[in-house]
Order: sequence, then structure tokens, then C-alpha cells
Amino acid sequence: MSGKGKEAHHRTLGKDRTPTVQLDYQFITQPKRPLQPDEQPDAANSHIVTVLVAVDTLTGLALEAIVNSKGADKLAETELCKFLVEIGRSNCIPLGDNEPSLINLMKRVVKQLGTAATYRTTPNYSPQSKGNCERRHGVTLAQLKTLKSDLCERFQLKELDIRHPLFTWLLKHTSFTVNRYLMHSDGQTSYCRRWGKEYNSPLCSFGETVHFRNPRKLPNSQSNWEAGTWLGRCTLNNEIILGNADGTVTRTRTIKRLLTSEQAKKELLLALKGTPLQPNGTLEDSNFLLPQEQLAQFAFATGTKKRSTNEADNEAGDTGQPQQQHDSDIPLPMEEDFDKSLDEHLRGNPSSSSSQPPQHEP
Repeated sequence: MSGKGKEAHHRTLGKDRTPTVQLDYQFITQPKRPLQPDEQPDAANSHIVTVLVAVDTLTGLALEAIVNSKGADKLAETELCKFLVEIGRSNCIPLGDNEPSLINLMKRVVKQLGTAATYRTTPNYSPQSKGNCERRHGVTLAQLKTLKSDLCERFQLKELDIRHPLFTWLLKHTSFTVNRYLMHSDGQTSYCRRWGKEYNSPLCSFGETVHFRNPRKLPNSQSNWEAGTWLGRCTLNNEIILGNADGTVTRTRTIKRLLTSEQAKKELLLALKGTPLQPNGTLEDSNFLLPQEQLAQFAFATGTKKRSTNEADNEAGDTGQPQQQHDSDIPLPMEEDFDKSLDEHLRGNPSSSSSQPPQHEP
């Protein structure tokens, strides 16, 4: 046994179990200079970005998003909440290792969403327990390299800095395409496994210059059509995400493609400065990623969050007492015979003067 004993195998669980979402952190590196054959990438010789990976084990749908840091990061928390809302997992179990930063993230997300089940951690020194994250990150990384190479070729870029906002949107678009177009062994995509149909909305090449209809209300003397950079589609409402000429990011539902010779405006592409958490490039706006109304509806749908006392008090009024219905609140019937209708109205109203004791004159 001491020489031939092997580790206990990992069971393959059935599809009737409680949905589990595996979580892990991965890193993408880019060397600052040519590395030696025996030199490993680190913070001194390479740029490093942190990537949050979450995989739904039943369908294979995954989230891969660049975050600011491990642990209590607002961007990571918002991205993970959005992913759980997107796939409709109100009773899932977030599963991660015993890393304190990942445990802190799971605690905050479970508390915010009010999911029916709590989080779980994997056994120590058992990376196979969340092997879906490793495999999915490898597939997405290969697709990311392909799309980045195509982008650099079309816009004649030498290299795309992984710290540029474009790379953040490129990774999100890469994960979007893998979820909807990668065919599994059962002949279905992850999107089809979850929703029972294939994704059929049209896409453009990442970074392509397009004309889009501005959703904002403008004076009727101005045109609503502008040039922008195509960055992908929103996973919640399927809106198109675009980069404006001023570097900000907006969403719209109507675009027009241009001629092939006009689809690669380099100055418009490199002007992008907006990120998922900071669409205008400076101020944080978590509603751009996940509207608070949609988050609240998801939390109530789990059945674990009740309506707050403040919301009930608002319905009762500022005094905190239930509002009574007054005569003025009950509409009078509109009939030709007004006197007859008024009598019927007063007889049917318990708070009318007919139900009060008679008043005696002094």
C-alpha cells in the first residue's frame, strides 16, 4: 500500500444535484522585455492581470473577467453577481478553495444575492476538485490569443497591452463567444444546455468600427447616428456595447456596419478608456454592469430575502400607521341621476355620515 496506493478518485456527479459554480483566480502575464529561456514571469519582468474564473458545472457556462485584485474587490463582486443572475442560478453553491481572498468574495456574494445555499470549500491540496476552472481557462486563453492576433492584424498593431481597457473587453467577448459557440461532446453548446436553444444574434468583429444609433435624446436638429467601436454584447439584455469617440462606453440596440475599407479606424479604437466598472473612464458605475433593480428582483426570487421594514413603512406613509381610506379617496359614480347615485354611494361607504351617531344641537 505504501508503494502502490493511489489517491481516492473524484466522483462524476449526476445532473440532478444542486448546481455548483466553481471559482478560482487565474493570471495573464505579458513580458516587459524578452525573457531568458530559464526565466519565469513575475512582477519584476512582466505585466500581470488577475482574472476571476467561475464555471457552472452543469452547463459549462463560465465567467472570465479581469478584476482589480483578489478578495474584497467591488469589480469582482459585481461581475460574479451578474454572472449568477445571468445564468439564473438562485440556489447554486459557490465552490472555491480555502484561499482567504476567495472565501471573502464568496461570503460577500452569497450575502448580497441571498442565495438559498451557502458557499463551500474544496479539500486542501486538491486542485482537481475545481478542475473545470483550469480546463475552461485554457480554452478561453487559446481563443483570446486568436482574437488578439486578428485585432492586431486588422488595425496594424504591434502588440496590445494587457493593461489597456481594450484587453478587458476582449477577454469578456472571448468568454462570451466560447459560451455560445464551443460545441461539447453531446453536440450542444453551454448556452443551449442552459436555455434549450442556440444563440442566433449577429456579431461583428471585435474592435470593428460601426455606426450606431445614440440612445440618448438629442435635439431634433442633430443626427442620432455616430461612429463607435464594437466591443461585444451584454449578457443580460443582449444590447450592443460600444466605445464612443470620446473614449466612454455606451450601450445601444441598433448599429449599421460600414464598408470593409472603413471598418478599422485605429484612432477611434485606441481612444477607448472606459471599463466595465468605469464606463466613462473615471467614475465608478456598477449599474452599468448590473442594475440594482435586477439584482433586487433576483434576491427576492430566491425566497431568502424579505421585504425590508422601510419598504413597508413607505406604503403606510410617513407616520408609520396604516392609511385609512377617506371619502375623498372613493370616486363618486358618474350617473345622470346624481342624487340617486350619491345616496347609493353613501349607503355603501362605512365611513360616511350615515354610520355615525346623530349629532344633537346644543
